[in-house]
Amino acid sequence: MLLNKKNTKGPKTNKKKQKSVEEKREEIMNAINQVVENDDTTNPEALQHLLISTAFLENSLGANKEAYNRDYTNSQWSIDDNFLNDILTKSGFAVDERGQKTDQLRNNNYNKFLQRAGYDPGDSESMDQFVKDLENDNALTGAYMARLKYSLNPNAPLPELTKESVFKTWYGDYNAGGIEEGSEEYNKITNTFNEFYDEFFKKTVPSETEEDGPTGMTPKFMDKGTDIFSPGSLI
Repeated sequence: MLLNKKNTKGPKTNKKKQKSVEEKREEIMNAINQVVENDDTTNPEALQHLLISTAFLENSLGANKEAYNRDYTNSQWSIDDNFLNDILTKSGFAVDERGQKTDQLRNNNYNKFLQRAGYDPGDSESMDQFVKDLENDNALTGAYMARLKYSLNPNAPLPELTKESVFKTWYGDYNAGGIEEGSEEYNKITNTFNEFYDEFFKKTVPSETEEDGPTGMTPKFMDKGTDIFSPGSLI
């Protein structure tokens, strides 16, 4: 069994506890930070942009109350039932040529990202907890499943660091046809996203490895806290 790079078992979200927008946003940003830090990608900045943008498009970075406690999708990251069913049926143990379950986990991204999120795909109780955590809007669980979803298309590399490329990746690989291209809703979301992206990512922060002043963003910027950026005015 693949060991977690870090202990990724985050605190469980309690639906009965009303959290502020700031608390929800901090949970989401911390979750994204952890996913990026644990990832194998050679382009962490692109992954960072993509996940932050996905969180904005799916739940307004915690500001959209309607993205929480929904019964028609799973978590504030909008994990739909079809994708959840794929996760549950394509993870777990491999089968042999006779279709019999073996004692070896499947070597696939479903298992990889479930394990990184702190679950055991071969254990039914752990997977029951996984489903409950999605239902309870666990930000870390949802962020890892968002990363899983983007990993499933081998022909779709991470986007370039432009709002057009990031939006295209979200629309093609995550939205799953929920919004018709060219529709009034599509145009509205595009315009809102463009405004968000320009405002949110226009700032630079000091590099962790260079001392010559601001050189762009690195995944470590989120370790400094979430008040470096303030997207709230756009949400």
